[in-house]
Amino acid sequence: MRPTRFAVAGLATLFLCCLYGQVVAAPPAVPPVVLCRPAISIEGRLHCGEPALAVLAAVCDRGFAGADPGVRAGDHVSLADGCRVDGRIPGSELVDLQVSIDLNGASASELEGLPGIGPTLAERIIAARPLRTVDDLLRVKGIGPVRLARLRPLVMATP
Repeated sequence: MRPTRFAVAGLATLFLCCLYGQVVAAPPAVPPVVLCRPAISIEGRLHCGEPALAVLAAVCDRGFAGADPGVRAGDHVSLADGCRVDGRIPGSELVDLQVSIDLNGASASELEGLPGIGPTLAERIIAARPLRTVDDLLRVKGIGPVRLARLRPLVMATP
């Protein structure tokens, strides 16, 4: 009878040790956030940071210093027909990449990628253009100080 009690006690101890190890284990590591400024998509491949501009210059065989005046952060560049801007990276991806969205130049779909901005607010922002500063968003019905505080690090207003 004793060997059975020892076996049960041993199994119970082993089970409790395994359970304790899972409860006390450290939380999983959070992947680091990588800033991507500026982010440019060339033929569907994302290029981040200042080297993105050098890649763009090399790929497009242009001898300019810095960015091409027609290319801005968040653009998708197509190499067909001699290196042209073919569209924009979707707004939600721009937000994930922490690329500032220009309030005066963004499309409705880009604005909808911002947190708390749906189709109605996106159209109201477009109707309120031109915006001189990010604070001008307070003129838009539906955007108050709290929403503005959430949007401020994600947007910019260029003339």
